[in-house]
Amino acid sequence: MLKAVVKRGSLPAETLVAVLRSAQGMDSGFETSQVLQAVAATNTLSGEAREIYVATAGHLGDFEQGKVLTALVMNETRK
Repeated sequence: MLKAVVKRGSLPAETLVAVLRSAQGMDSGFETSQVLQAVAATNTLSGEAREIYVATAGHLGDFEQGKVLTALVMNETRK
């Protein structure tokens, strides 16, 4: 469900923050990773949204965390 919202792209900052906060509460590292990667692929991350993204990534296992942080780097270099 969250991925469907995120894939719309260019979400307002408050919606993006709400999606990221929801992702923090997900039980599955894989599902959380999928949402975060979708966020990085379709939205610009800055300020509070970026902070939540990085904090959420910090709670993932090494493999998923690597994918999520790579997506963030790609997001930031695409500007």
